[in-house]
Amino acid sequence: MHALNETKLPLLNWMMGGEAGYGVFTSGLIFSKCLSRGGYHTFSYKEYPSLIRGGHQSYQVAASHDEIFSQYKELDMLVALDELSIKMHRAEIKRNCAIMYDPKRVSNARALVKRNDILLVPIPLEKIARDVSGSPLLKNTVAIGASCALLHYGLSAFEGIMKDVFGHKGEHVVNENIRSAQHGYDYASLHFAKRFPKHLSPQKRGRTLMNITGNEAVAFGALQAGCTFYAAYPMTPASSLLSVMASHELEYGVVVKHAEDEIAVINMAIGAAHAGARAMVGTAGGGFCLMTEGLGLAGMTETPIVIFIGQRGGPSTGLPTWTSQGDLKFALSASQDDFPRIVYAPGDMRELFYLTHEALNIAERFQTPVMILSDTYLAESHKSEIFFDTTHLSVERGHILNAQEVAEIQRKAVKNRKFSPQDLPFKRYRFTSDPVSPRLLPGTKGGVFLANSDEHDEYGSTNEESKNRTGMMDKRRKKFLALQKEFPAPSWYGSRDAEVTVIAWGSTKLPALEALKHLPLTKANLLHFNRLSPLPFEKTMDALAKIKKAILIEGNQSGQFKNYLYEQTGFKPDQLLTKYNGRPFYPEEIVSAVSAF
Repeated sequence: MHALNETKLPLLNWMMGGEAGYGVFTSGLIFSKCLSRGGYHTFSYKEYPSLIRGGHQSYQVAASHDEIFSQYKELDMLVALDELSIKMHRAEIKRNCAIMYDPKRVSNARALVKRNDILLVPIPLEKIARDVSGSPLLKNTVAIGASCALLHYGLSAFEGIMKDVFGHKGEHVVNENIRSAQHGYDYASLHFAKRFPKHLSPQKRGRTLMNITGNEAVAFGALQAGCTFYAAYPMTPASSLLSVMASHELEYGVVVKHAEDEIAVINMAIGAAHAGARAMVGTAGGGFCLMTEGLGLAGMTETPIVIFIGQRGGPSTGLPTWTSQGDLKFALSASQDDFPRIVYAPGDMRELFYLTHEALNIAERFQTPVMILSDTYLAESHKSEIFFDTTHLSVERGHILNAQEVAEIQRKAVKNRKFSPQDLPFKRYRFTSDPVSPRLLPGTKGGVFLANSDEHDEYGSTNEESKNRTGMMDKRRKKFLALQKEFPAPSWYGSRDAEVTVIAWGSTKLPALEALKHLPLTKANLLHFNRLSPLPFEKTMDALAKIKKAILIEGNQSGQFKNYLYEQTGFKPDQLLTKYNGRPFYPEEIVSAVSAF
């Protein structure tokens, strides 16, 4: 492994590990918020097995003065709530750093660690929790207080966070947590704080930072864009998107439906969008398998819907709680025959927010289904962010006709005929110079049309004539070509004159950006793709022409984006770096690969 630049490492890399049910995730998030409210940028990554109950969980928090984009391998502090956590993560602890544990749960820590260069921090977490609250359940809160003490980091932000997290449970619960953290802080301050080398203190920062997951960013982007119908069947890692949307249902006037399966989900969304709602669905790769016939229906009827796909390891049930970038080829070719398949792959929380907003606009402007590819890593990790600027955002619904416009169209169509314009069928799929036909919502006075899954004529009636078929196929294709010109070029990060270009798509942007911190400006830069289909051909070719040597990174076995890029442009990277064990890339891995050039 290539040595990293010590000055660019996070100020702290902290982890809590324990069995499911120990409150590992809640405690980790609280600790992360303590740091971010103190002015530090944080990135948090969690791991957990696909078990209904039990199994090892971990929550990792990296903190820095500057923006941080991913997790790192080596830890400064491990809070081990059981022996298994020490066994699994002892090799990741840096020299002279710490493992905190409860001696009641870990009988011989030094024998477990098998190293003499680690500070052992035995703290009676359960006893302190029991003394404060009468129950050992708050031992994780005691550990947060003790962690802050080792860092010489006060608990000033902790009380407010407790009110935010547990306020709905009452003042008694909030106060018990505050007292438990304070007792843990006092114990660690007295016995261990002088021996731990890492010190942090709250920073004064001009702008407030929020802690947000990728799925939260998607939900907020959808709500900001005026989404009025969201349907899903819970499937990791998209389940929390359903929860967030439901929690804001009344506030934003959005109908949120937990359907019986993914077939129902997409058909409900198609019906809602047909009726005029801004509709969106969420699922994982396995659920998307069930949606493909509905995807084709939306393509044929030119119905605008947005489909969020949280990638995880497959095939079949695969790795339900682990990450992957293995569904790209599936999304690019899902459902049969040719029709526009618009595919986004946001790379971070900001892109998830803004591109979800854009996707809902594109779906309605071009009257077509749009897919957003995320993954478990991006969907569930927390990252501190400056609050999103929404002043430049607008809702673009495309050309939806009102009753007056319909009446005028029909009046011109009938002219001197004897029947009423209201009796005329409406040309919903009219051939025009613009491939996007004017759209009529059901119930608008003055027109009737069919939304037909068969090939149809301008009115929506089944029509199998060759001229009509060719015209309708070309009409739908022109949407794709128009959007291809509209999409921007892939994004550059770092010096344009670098020796090696890292090519990434989707969530691999995060560890790649972090890796750039450890490489000389002249050594490496990053070219990131977040709008995959249609690929803006000319802009992409211009970007690829600037590359001297390239390493392409992606989280699947076969190099799906590498193959897609070659198919579209003829470009071949000098090296392909893949990872498909269910874990995300670490910046250390990318630094080593680039340094080997």
